[in-house]
Order: sequence, then structure tokens, then C-alpha cells
Amino acid sequence: KSHPQGYVLFVQTDRKKSGQTIDKSYHLTDVAYDCGWKLIWHKVVCQREMGKIDLYRPTFSHILGYTQSGRPGTAFPDVFPVGEKIYNNATPLNVAERLVQFIVDHSQTLHRTDSDYDVIDPFVGRGTTAKVCQKYQLRFLGLDIDQQQCQKTRETLRISITTPASHILPHLTLKLIP
Repeated sequence: KSHPQGYVLFVQTDRKKSGQTIDKSYHLTDVAYDCGWKLIWHKVVCQREMGKIDLYRPTFSHILGYTQSGRPGTAFPDVFPVGEKIYNNATPLNVAERLVQFIVDHSQTLHRTDSDYDVIDPFVGRGTTAKVCQKYQLRFLGLDIDQQQCQKTRETLRISITTPASHILPHLTLKLIP
């Protein structure tokens, strides 16, 4: 459940299956509209240097912003250059930084409880978004179905293996989805 003035932000890369490209942004937007959310912006981030060709993986990702009644905020670039990454297929840190900054800028007006999370990442991967949230001390919930990815997130955040997964830090929570 999200606050009506809250935001849902995605960084999604299209996939190829049986020689066809699956446009995840189309499917996400279709579901968002069905749930009463509106698309407030659609940006692009380069995943490889300009001019590079990859026959198996798109060289860009979509950045999608949805809300029920929030505002799109101040203008920012439509295309982000490839930036530093935690691993090859990660969201570039410059993009995660910009999206988290968007949340910081817009969360000031939300009325939330102490148990609400500022950021929920249902595909935590190796923790790019968690790393940026850690910097801002945002309340973060990271989820993944892959135990190895959760472990990589712990390494990214430099968190002890003995720290319980459900209470990594007061403002960071990491959970494995069985």
C-alpha cells in the first residue's frame, strides 16, 4: 500500500525472448493505469557507452515514475549517461542517486508513520538503491528471491554476515522472499 501522494519509481531493462523484445515499460504502465496510477515521467538511462552494440541485451533502460496524485517535480534530464555501477547489469549509481533525491525532495510533504518505509526495492539485486538510501539514512526495505543477491547486498553495504537479515541497520531492512 502506498500513500496517494507517494511515488513508484522503476528502472527496467527490456528483455529478449525467442527473438522478440519484451517492453517492460509498456507492461508496467498498463498495470499502473489499471491500479489508478498515472505516469508522470519516462526517462532513459544508457547501460553501455554510446555507439556500443549488444545483440543480447538492450543498451538502455527505462526510468518510469508513477503516482496517484503527486507532482512530477522539477525537470531533470530525459537521458542519463552510463555511470559507475556496482556490477555490470546494475542501475548506474548516478541514476539511483537522482531517484533517491527525488524521493527525499517529495517525502517532506507526506504524513507517514514510524513504520513506513521511504523506499521499497522489490528487486534489490546487489544493493545499488540500498547503498544510496544508506547515504541519506532513508528507511529502506530491500527484497529479493535470490539468497546470493541478498548476500551481495550485505557486501555492498559492508554489513556483517552475523547481523540478522531483518534488522541490518535501524533504517535498512533486507528480506529474502521464499
